Amino acid sequence: MTGVGLALAFLAGATVGWPACVAVACGGVALLAATDSRRRSLAPVILVGLGGLAGALRGTPPPEPVVPSWVDAATSVQGRVVAAPAATGRFRRLVVQTTSVRIGDGWQPATGAVCVTAPAYPETELGDEVRLGGRPESARDGSSGYRASLRARGCGVTLFAEWASVEATGGGWRRWPAVAGRSLGGVLQRAVPGDAGALLTGLVTGDDAALSPERQERFRLTGTTHLTAVSGANVALLLTIAATAGHAVGTRRRLPWQVATIGVVWAYALVTGLGAPVIRAALVATGALLASRAGRRPDHVTLVLLAGAVSVAAVPTMLWSVSFQLSMASSLALALVVPSLRPVRGPGWLRAALLATAAAQVATLPILLPISGTPSLIATPANLVVGPIVEVAFPLAALGALLGLVWAPLGELALFPAERCAAAILAVVDVLAGLPLSEQTGGLSRASSVAVWTAAAVAVTGLSGEGRLWARRLPTALRTTTAAERIAWVGAAGSAFLVVVVAT
Repeated sequence: MTGVGLALAFLAGATVGWPACVAVACGGVALLAATDSRRRSLAPVILVGLGGLAGALRGTPPPEPVVPSWVDAATSVQGRVVAAPAATGRFRRLVVQTTSVRIGDGWQPATGAVCVTAPAYPETELGDEVRLGGRPESARDGSSGYRASLRARGCGVTLFAEWASVEATGGGWRRWPAVAGRSLGGVLQRAVPGDAGALLTGLVTGDDAALSPERQERFRLTGTTHLTAVSGANVALLLTIAATAGHAVGTRRRLPWQVATIGVVWAYALVTGLGAPVIRAALVATGALLASRAGRRPDHVTLVLLAGAVSVAAVPTMLWSVSFQLSMASSLALALVVPSLRPVRGPGWLRAALLATAAAQVATLPILLPISGTPSLIATPANLVVGPIVEVAFPLAALGALLGLVWAPLGELALFPAERCAAAILAVVDVLAGLPLSEQTGGLSRASSVAVWTAAAVAVTGLSGEGRLWARRLPTALRTTTAAERIAWVGAAGSAFLVVVVAT
């Protein structure tokens, strides 16, 4: 429990700052006042308090992108590509850190991040120095949702480039994994044309930019856009495959095999761009393997929270990434709910899948509501139907892409079943997207946000086996506890509620 408290205190401090430290301190004082073994509890309470303090000191809200003064006068931009390009058929999406701009007949030094839609050729990679022609536009000119998207990428300016040129080839350790990921995506899209290939590329590398706008909208309507975002599900499937293969050859518990498994997980994280969800998932996988190596049973709730805290400690702005928040919420819900599910036969497995999917949907609801409004009512059945197909398609697509790098005909042959899986997923999404939906625009009041957070926490706790156990014990505990212990429980609950109120 100390690990859980430490991670929660750090994340709360990083989210809301000093009010979280006050809440953690109040909870700690209440706990010490209620316990008889104060000397034994003092060290964990101090450690958790220091965690909240460290979070408050380390937490850094993302800066608002600055719109530079040159935006209305520039006709060309030069700078370095600072994010892995995403291919969208005839175009590429880039994030360029500007070094100079052309105003009139001359070039002038300049700064600022620009989100660029550039021609597909010449091909650009992470770290390249590029020159782009076109009229930049201020990020303030778009809708609120569009501005939020640009802010997440750090851009204050957008540019639709009429032409592009690569002035110098970049380098650095981040470039080569990005090139490898793009190579895998190229194999998939050449072997499987159209949206099926774009979907397989999204499943393997997380780059679904080549999906047609119509299909992207259908994935959004059915609540299945997360399928093409590399997350803990991909890493968990890699671990399952490695464990199964290791068990088959009798090396699953041997150190070389476990080291190799960790290496594969982090290599995959590098190739897919070290996104927030995959970093957290890789940390959880590493912690679980090390725990099993030490002869301890991994506590996935503790690992998920500690991995999130470590990620935020390393990159504070990661906390404000929607992908990180969604990944943390869904992973924590699954870690709470799944261990209590013990399915037997077909109906049991169906019930377990339904509860796990519902828990993940409920946990992410407070994050999605302010952004996109009420989610689709068919999100849960859509995920239940396509989820098993994705679990088959992902390893088949990854294997086919690797074989395609060696010999293209072999890759095409191996990708045939993955193509059938992708076609089935697209067919399901197309059908379900045409059904009546229940959506509304976002924009919750503060009171509504607090209510939704509280309701989601209660719902996930109710789906959790441990949560139901504590709920059954609560009446008895209230009758048998002392007044000081009741004060401690009220203080701890009030502190947690205060953090939620301030955070929302």
